[in-house]
Amino acid sequence: MSATDAKEKQNQSYLSNRGNGMINFENILFEAFALTNKNPYNPKTNPQGIINLNTSENKTVADIILPQLNLGIEITEEMMYYGNLSGRDYFLQAMADFLTKYFKASRPILTKEVRLVPVYLTSETKESDTEPFELTVSALEAALQKARAQGKRVKGFLFSNPVNPLGTYFSKEMIRNYLDFAHRNELHIIFDEIYYLSTHTSDTDVVSVLSMINELPDPDKTHFIWAFSKDFAISGLRAGILWTQNDAFVSAAGCCTTFSAISPPTQKQLTNLLTDYGIADWLDTLYFPTMRQRLRESYDVVRNTLDELGIHYIVPKAGFFIWMDLIEFMPSVDKEGERKLWLTVLDHGVGIAPGLAFYCNERGWFRIIFSSPVAVVTVGKIKWIS
Repeated sequence: MSATDAKEKQNQSYLSNRGNGMINFENILFEAFALTNKNPYNPKTNPQGIINLNTSENKTVADIILPQLNLGIEITEEMMYYGNLSGRDYFLQAMADFLTKYFKASRPILTKEVRLVPVYLTSETKESDTEPFELTVSALEAALQKARAQGKRVKGFLFSNPVNPLGTYFSKEMIRNYLDFAHRNELHIIFDEIYYLSTHTSDTDVVSVLSMINELPDPDKTHFIWAFSKDFAISGLRAGILWTQNDAFVSAAGCCTTFSAISPPTQKQLTNLLTDYGIADWLDTLYFPTMRQRLRESYDVVRNTLDELGIHYIVPKAGFFIWMDLIEFMPSVDKEGERKLWLTVLDHGVGIAPGLAFYCNERGWFRIIFSSPVAVVTVGKIKWIS
C-alpha cells in the first residue's frame, strides 16, 4: 500500500459509514462535468475543446436574462442583515404570484406556503397505451414491494415532470394515478417541476400539480419543488422553492436551511425577474417566447443530426435533452461498454451523459443536451459526425 493510499484509508477511518458512502459514491454526471471542464470549448480561444452537451443548463438566453437581473439593483442596509431567513416579503409575494399565474394553480398560492429507491423502467411497450420508459403504477408497486421485501422503509417518492432525461411529461390522469398510489400506501409524493416552463413544441401542455390543489387525496403528503436554474437559465444563483401545505414539514425544512438561506441581493434580483421590473410584461412578451424559440432552434439541429445518422431516440416535448439509443456503437453491451463509448465520444470533443448516470437498467441509452446556442450545437454536430 502506498503512503497516499494509507493516508486516504486513515482519513476515511475518521468518518461515519454515511460519510464514507458519500465520498465513495460514483457520480457519473459530476465526473462528466469535471472531465468536460478540463478542456472546455470556446469558439475563439479553444475551438478544439469539448462541446458540453452533458450538463443540463440553458445557455441560449443570457443576453436577455442578464440585463433584467442587473436592472435597478442597489444593495441596501436592510440586505446586509439576516432578516427573515425564509425569504424577504417582497420575494415571497413575487414567488407566490408567479406560481399562481404560470403554473396555473387552482387557487392562489399563499406566501406562507413558499418555503432514493430507483424505479426501473423499460423501453419495451408491453401495453398498447404505454410509451417507452413510461412510469406506470405497476412499476411503482413492484419497486415498493421489492424495497419492503429487502427491509427498506419507503416513506415517499420523488419524480420530475417534465421527465429528466426523457423530455416527456405526465398527463393529468397519470398524475391522479400517482397521487392515488401514494395515498393508498401512505407515502409522501414530491413533484419536481424544475423544467415546467421549458417547452419547445407548440402542442406541449404540461400539467402542474399546483393546478390540482383542490383534488389532492392527501394534501399534507403532497409537495412541490421548483428552482430558477432551468426555466430562467441561472443555475449559478442557486435559488429554488419548496411548496407544501404541511406546516410541520415547513418548520422542519426551515431548520435545515438556516445556514443556507438565499442572500437578500439575490432575492431582489429574482423579484425583478418575476415582477417584470422595468419592462411591462417582460416575461410574456420577451423572455418566455424568446427562450422557447431558441430552445426549438437548437433542438432542431440536434434532432436533425440524429435523424441523419439513423440514431433512435425518444421524441421530447420539454426540457433541454434528448434520450437516444447508441447501443449499436458500444464495444460490449454492458456497463463497461457503455462507459467506454461515453469516454470515446468525450475524447472526440462532445460531452454527453450515459444511462448509468440515471440508473437506467437498459444499456446503450445516453442523454444529450441541446440547450446551447445554435452555433455551439452546430459545432457539436460536426464533431459528432466526424
